[in-house]
Amino acid sequence: MYFKKCNFHGAKLYGALEVFNAAAMKELSKRMKDCLELPWAGWGEDEFIDKCMERLGAQPKNDFTLVGDHRCMSAECEDTWRASFHDYKSELLYLECWNRSRKSEEYQKTMKEGHFFCCTSAVNPQDPCNSCNPGALSRPGRGWCGSSKNQCQGCGASASWCKRDNHSKKNVLA
Repeated sequence: MYFKKCNFHGAKLYGALEVFNAAAMKELSKRMKDCLELPWAGWGEDEFIDKCMERLGAQPKNDFTLVGDHRCMSAECEDTWRASFHDYKSELLYLECWNRSRKSEEYQKTMKEGHFFCCTSAVNPQDPCNSCNPGALSRPGRGWCGSSKNQCQGCGASASWCKRDNHSKKNVLA
């Protein structure tokens, strides 16, 4: 088994993180010569190993949330639930992404403590914070829309930035 993490013109193994189970690696160590028969000249290592795993019969699993990558999907350094980001190919770009991620983690901790969330679609548009559709609620650290009020409002005309009011025990617009 191995993971394809990019959903751009079809699922691919791509980018900064490659995940395989032990059985796939054992099969690779036994049968690498089968993979070297592929027309691999001009491929990157990610395309080579993806096609190699297919040839060896490894079972691909898709998880398009593991890696943030501008080529595959919109995922910025502030998406702190991701395991990795791609591609930051210089020390300066890497450190800039790392600093943005760390600041976002601090901000998200503050937001979680304040019980903030984004509702991108509600059953009752007059009370979106208390009638959010299942799957339309995004909390800080769990989705781009839930990272801040500005990002929430950028997730659609009906998106609402909400918080829990401790006095009334209801959700209200923030």
